[in-house]
Amino acid sequence: MKYAVIISDGTFPCNTAPLQGLLEDCFRRAAELGFDGVQLTVKDPQEVDPAELNALCRQYGLCVSGLATRQIYTKDGFGMGCGEETRRKTAVRRLSQWLDVAAEIGHPSLIIGAVRGRLADAPTPAIYYRQFRKSMEELVAHAEQKKTPVILEVNDTRETEIYCDPDETFAFVNSFHSPYCSMYLDTMHLAYEQYDLAAVLEKYALQVPQIDISGEDRCAPYQSSIDFAHGMVLLKKLEYPGWLTFEIRPDSDLQRALAYIRSF
Repeated sequence: MKYAVIISDGTFPCNTAPLQGLLEDCFRRAAELGFDGVQLTVKDPQEVDPAELNALCRQYGLCVSGLATRQIYTKDGFGMGCGEETRRKTAVRRLSQWLDVAAEIGHPSLIIGAVRGRLADAPTPAIYYRQFRKSMEELVAHAEQKKTPVILEVNDTRETEIYCDPDETFAFVNSFHSPYCSMYLDTMHLAYEQYDLAAVLEKYALQVPQIDISGEDRCAPYQSSIDFAHGMVLLKKLEYPGWLTFEIRPDSDLQRALAYIRSF
């Protein structure tokens, strides 16, 4: 297992990044705590300097594990299922630009979470799903060119109606028949949808590159009622090779959270 932590530059409200502030400070702190990588919360590709990121990775012995893209939708309103074609195309263009950046910084996964939007983004559910499928086809084609993975999060119905079931999501990503398209899991979303964490991990862990570690309302795992013990013991037994990414609130004790998960 590899451990990553979500970071942001601190210029916008964010309850999913436990490390926030200057990039160098976040990289240094992540390394000091014993993480193997960082996941960036991002919006505009123009705001990122790949050379700086590569230098920080070398300096602190880390890698960029993923790019979280929710701000494209939550801040700017561009979603992959938008019925309005201009908005849909803008979302795909922004995501494709991030794939270009990812190809320069070690090919971290491009995350499709909130940027999928909601059914209300289109006049009918049928139109939404048609638009979302079109967006994914365009994005996966670009991902294959850049040899960079696109991963679709299994979400929950508090945030979206789209792909909140692991079986449905797995079938959808497999329909692209691409090694650069897969799903990933988030312990908070699975808990909200009342899935048994260990059962889902046993079925899918070896087929997903990333599992987000988060308690209810993005609390730290040591504060959560989720059965992390059973889930983490199972991952160890399976010799899970992917990323465990800590997506928790910035007021959490990150050192304690990492130690808690590692204790199993």
